[in-house]
Amino acid sequence: MVRRYERLRHLSVGRFGVSLLIKDVESDTLAMMKTIDVAALNGAERSELLRELRGLTKLRHPYLLPMRESFLHQGLSVSCLEDVDLLGLKLGKIGPIVQDVVCRYRMAATIYATLLSGRAVRLQISPESTVNDLRQLAQQSLGVGIDRLWTKEGGLDLLPDSSLKKAGLCTEQVVTLTVRQLRIVSPWECLGSLLSWPFFEDVLSPEAFAAIRPDGRVVTWGFGPAGDPGLAQERLEDVRDVQATAAAFAALRCDGSVVSWGEAAYGGDSSSVQDQLCNVLELRGSSSAFAALRADGRVVSWGSVAAGGDCSSVQDRLQDVVALRASFLAFAAIRKDGQVVTWGEDGDSSAVQDQLNQVREVRVSCRAFAAIKADGGVVAWGRGPGACCDEVQEQLTGVKDIRAVATAFAALRWDGLVVTWGLDLHRGVSNLCLTGVASLHCSFGAFAALRHDGSVATWGHPLYGGDSEAVGDQLVEVLELCASSRAFAALRRDQRVVAWGLPRFGGDCSSVQEQLTDVESLKASGCAFAALRRDGRVVTWGCGPAGGDSSEVQEQLTEVTQIWASSRAFAAVRMDGRLVTWGDALHGGDSSAVEGQLQCTPEPLPSAEELGDTRSVSEGPELAQPGPQLNGAAVRHRDFSQQSPEFQKREDEGDGNELSNSEPLAGRLCLVMDYLPRGSLSAEVDAARSFGTQIGPEKVLHSFVQALLGLSYLHSCGTLHRDLRTKRLLRTQSGLVVLTGTALSVVVRRALFFERPNLDALRYRSPELLMEPEAHTAASDMWAMGIILYELMALRTPWEDEHAVRLLEKIRNQSLRPPPKQYSEELAPMCHKMLKREPQSRATAEELLQTPFVQARIVSLLDAELDDAAAGGAVPAQALCWNSAEDSGPRSKALGWPRRKERPRIEVKT
Repeated sequence: MVRRYERLRHLSVGRFGVSLLIKDVESDTLAMMKTIDVAALNGAERSELLRELRGLTKLRHPYLLPMRESFLHQGLSVSCLEDVDLLGLKLGKIGPIVQDVVCRYRMAATIYATLLSGRAVRLQISPESTVNDLRQLAQQSLGVGIDRLWTKEGGLDLLPDSSLKKAGLCTEQVVTLTVRQLRIVSPWECLGSLLSWPFFEDVLSPEAFAAIRPDGRVVTWGFGPAGDPGLAQERLEDVRDVQATAAAFAALRCDGSVVSWGEAAYGGDSSSVQDQLCNVLELRGSSSAFAALRADGRVVSWGSVAAGGDCSSVQDRLQDVVALRASFLAFAAIRKDGQVVTWGEDGDSSAVQDQLNQVREVRVSCRAFAAIKADGGVVAWGRGPGACCDEVQEQLTGVKDIRAVATAFAALRWDGLVVTWGLDLHRGVSNLCLTGVASLHCSFGAFAALRHDGSVATWGHPLYGGDSEAVGDQLVEVLELCASSRAFAALRRDQRVVAWGLPRFGGDCSSVQEQLTDVESLKASGCAFAALRRDGRVVTWGCGPAGGDSSEVQEQLTEVTQIWASSRAFAAVRMDGRLVTWGDALHGGDSSAVEGQLQCTPEPLPSAEELGDTRSVSEGPELAQPGPQLNGAAVRHRDFSQQSPEFQKREDEGDGNELSNSEPLAGRLCLVMDYLPRGSLSAEVDAARSFGTQIGPEKVLHSFVQALLGLSYLHSCGTLHRDLRTKRLLRTQSGLVVLTGTALSVVVRRALFFERPNLDALRYRSPELLMEPEAHTAASDMWAMGIILYELMALRTPWEDEHAVRLLEKIRNQSLRPPPKQYSEELAPMCHKMLKREPQSRATAEELLQTPFVQARIVSLLDAELDDAAAGGAVPAQALCWNSAEDSGPRSKALGWPRRKERPRIEVKT
């Protein structure tokens, strides 16, 4: 048997393979081919890939995107997978025998760059150019600062010096760009109250703000060396992130280099390690030292030796590091294998080193660490109170999260119970009924537990907010908690605010209670609170000179979109881009000296000619609505290649080259599946949001039930999806919803590269996956399905944030806001059943399918497809889809649906 394919064009290129639009020459049908570079897999990874692939090829269901066949490509010939040894691993029978393939190939260095607003440009650039070159070219053509570059496979900015070819980009690729927004950083924001308050409780200790402008430049103000970068200012451009110690800043640039300034003893001088600070992915600061995580998994540190500024003693162990954590005087590095490496004055973990394995997260107090292991156990070490948890070790099982005050820890278990250890004053929970706890919050010296029912329990030092008895009757239906150094504030469901703790630190909001209506969010400095209302106004209370009194700038505080804080001041950004600051001038409360720099328009970016003669730019049209979707790529763009006369001419004339052994397909595993041009549910959500409309309740339910049927079938076959999103739900030509993007891509992605957080994927991750990325279960799939249902109703996911860390906190701690009221009473409770934070409490797909509400929908689906369908009993599954596409004749071939002899059956109970 000889099967011939014609390669029409690239759909996308990722770091683990290529996606192509192809045509089956014999049947004249369209299909999509995905490829996997198996040469980069080790034995264990190949075994997992094989197991997943064998499982997927056997799956046949009307609500799953079917896999037509799979084969191993070897240049111009394709080997049969029967008895083929794939890099030493027998595959056996996986797909049909394919003896030869001929693919036509065109190579044009064209990249389509699109903003989330829909504005797009076509860029031509050499494949040997770097990712950073592409960023600068996009900035020049669009006239805006670019923060990050994304493809459907993930972010491209991990290795900015990598060539586009190495990063997996090729011709006809679509890249989504996010615009850099103004962001403000302070030691209080970076270090939190635990690490920064000991310095800034004394008003004489100066503090500074650093603002990252949309064009990537950095502006600083405040007192002390950190407020004046001096000679470093020239290098403070194209900055992605800024971190702080108590008296210094370090900026991470988009090219992976680092610039530091401020007190040398606090990490302000990195000249001694500057040659090592390349391809940096992440920065962390302790009280007076910095640590940088590089793309190769190595760590570089500088600053005060006592605070972790010298990691040479453990450098041989600092390999394959995936995350950094900092305490007051030490650092902890979490390795890919789950081991932990520590250094600094409080970083001696030798006594518990044999227990520090399979660690998934590390939390810190001032001078102690607590590690959460994969099995839910806890290991503590350090020098301060809380460094030993032996007396409660038996209770520390199934731990979900840990929070800390200065001298104590509190662990939240998956069953909602709380376990504490450390200084006795901060452990007084014996008289509290701490069950059903959803999240923990803390000031410098007290804890607050937010329960699932919206009530709050507090304990710890009374002068730090540990006693809420005076407002206990008001702490009902609480959605969000916020803490200053010595007080708490709670945002309730009715958008009112309740505060308690030391009054001069924000513990009493009675003087502004009448103004605290329609509050959307809370922000705390060390001494005061600021509430952002729905109308864009700001209400403040607490220590007046330290930000609690905003009367002098109240007229300017209109149309505010976001608020930042230092220990004794606030900074607010308005919709028009202006910055308003107030509070203690020593701590950044007066930005008048740099006002012109903060509000200036971005300077012109380099022209295309200045970037090199191998690149050119052509402007694309503004898009009023989402364009076509490339088999699930949920980005707004117009497919220029299909509209280009030159492209159509090449198509008609067959201009191209025969595929050779050096081309991307050689030596790759190829998977052929149906091509669905109607796009994803993500595109439908984007379109509804763009036009200010809602997706009708019937359409929401119709789509959700079909997706649920597909997921139920996967689970019944013992298969987990592991990457459910609206992008993974595609529509067939007849309008039905099918699941795609199954676990196979997750297996390969995890094996081939270090997976960094993808904001789109994180929005659908369940709380247990955020704590333990490998803890995939059917319950985590159901959480993602609940997010999808909520998104179809509300046109947004329940928890959103542009910053990954804040997003994780919201998913783990913030209560679920109800969806729009226009949807049926059955849909909202169904959503809540799937979005329970305890995995064991979530509804299963089978349970939801058995509810009368869903059963009635399944029956209506059958009635719509088969007029003569019986009201109950077993009904052929193919009746639900493909019916119009499987008629014999040219129409069936044009749509490209595969012929199947047998199909699964769905049992419907009425």
